[in-house]
Amino acid sequence: MYTDSKVTLDLLQNKFKRNHLIELIRNKIIALVHLKWIMHFGRVKGHAGIEGNELVDRLAKEAAVEDGPVVYDKMPREVIITREMENGLHMWQRQWTNTGNGAVTKGEGAVTKGEGGIDQSFFPVSEE
Repeated sequence: MYTDSKVTLDLLQNKFKRNHLIELIRNKIIALVHLKWIMHFGRVKGHAGIEGNELVDRLAKEAAVEDGPVVYDKMPREVIITREMENGLHMWQRQWTNTGNGAVTKGEGAVTKGEGGIDQSFFPVSEE
């Protein structure tokens, strides 16, 4: 089985990552192995003119735009986590930009706003 998706291969190899679509693929692989199929996995470069990969991409696009039942309508957990982390970072940056004096963070380190509004971080050096 070849794919141009490194993410798909990584998810298939990591049994601790849960995703509905990946679980369906894993179950199909297990069923084929029980039927004595020998499975090989590989990655091809996407959008590089590889005939089989270009055909699969074209078929996937056609299937995505056709009216019909939604095959997969769940958003992967990793996508939600990443989006929330990005939203939190953007909110923090807006608050930081709107303050005049900078801020002190919790813990031992401090963060200050230097000349021209450039963020400067410093942490005390521990003396041992």
